[in-house]
Amino acid sequence: MKKKLKELFFSILIVLLFNACSDPVFHYISHEPPKKLPLINGAPTNLAKDTNGYIYTASGSNLYKYTDAAVTSNPWSNASITIQSSNINRPWIRQLAITNKFIYAVCDDRKNNIFIARADLTAAGAGQITNLVWSSVTGTTNAESIFAAGTNLYFSVRKPDKFEYSIYHLDDSASTPVLLLDEASYFAGAEFDGTTYYLCTRNGYYFSGVPNGFTADYFCELPSKDFMGIINLGAGGGNKIAAITRGGILYDIKVTARKELDETDEIAGFPDDRRATGALAVWSEGTNYLLLAGRQDISYSTNTGYTYGYVEIGFNSSGLLPEENKKFRIPGTDDKPAAAATTVFERSRYVNSIGKNPVNSIIQAPDTNKTLFASTQKNGVWSYRDIGNGLQWNAEE
Repeated sequence: MKKKLKELFFSILIVLLFNACSDPVFHYISHEPPKKLPLINGAPTNLAKDTNGYIYTASGSNLYKYTDAAVTSNPWSNASITIQSSNINRPWIRQLAITNKFIYAVCDDRKNNIFIARADLTAAGAGQITNLVWSSVTGTTNAESIFAAGTNLYFSVRKPDKFEYSIYHLDDSASTPVLLLDEASYFAGAEFDGTTYYLCTRNGYYFSGVPNGFTADYFCELPSKDFMGIINLGAGGGNKIAAITRGGILYDIKVTARKELDETDEIAGFPDDRRATGALAVWSEGTNYLLLAGRQDISYSTNTGYTYGYVEIGFNSSGLLPEENKKFRIPGTDDKPAAAATTVFERSRYVNSIGKNPVNSIIQAPDTNKTLFASTQKNGVWSYRDIGNGLQWNAEE
């Protein structure tokens, strides 16, 4: 009798183990790449690219520059910022922006003083990050958001005791910023399509044919008031401009006589109820193009089964691919339309790696391997590389 009970027990155990292994959760765990320690840890800034294709980011008081891992064993170099004229050493770096000539950084001297500093990337010796000569920019006290478009820097300053912002402009040839808008909402980005400049705010967007010609007369309002980011889709997308809301709705942005956006301007949406972080990037491989959008849940936790990371959608010079049905999708081949591309080969690895991290910034480097980098909210900079066990997302070493 005991022998039969024992055999029955082991039979049930085998069935349970088989079912567990076939469960999607166990499948993802079994495909989870071993985690690596990030070279750039903590909560990095956005990722920014200069005109030569070099990638910059920062964490704490350190500025990092990426060249090409395929041609050097040490593609990352770093240095802290020193502003000799103001006697400020190693300020915290909050955000970066790069124009055709300068790299700009929102700095915190750790004494409640916020300002913008810049360094000339075209100066002699500037190819070495340790040789950059930094100076503070006049009139940038309490700057918050900074964005670049060509030779132009745009930044915002919040008004005291108000949820209103002043937006300023600084050309590469100038040293003092000029006030553009005095009663704007939160500043979320700037873009140029070759003809028109766009400033994206939480409440809508401004447009102008010249870089310093923005007024309230050329403003298109977003009723939901929750724009998070704006992007130029580049040559592969006909240089069209798109902006995304907190709720993951992608809008077509263009010169218009209308004063308010509506549903006819919506061109895509997230596949679920996650929230957009505002991170937007164009990924390309040959003639295939994808728009990537960072996402997170309403609350952040790395100890849940939630998928954050980013989502993707295919496009070409005519617009989004019809096969996408106006919906972003989770990276991987599982439900990819035949005519579309994807950034990863295996969704399970994606879910268990970068998919566990909200992404604040994402960018594709123009290096030999077209490496994709992501800046996460709390776990440093990650990259999609072959690190000895096939292509996978992991912390950048």
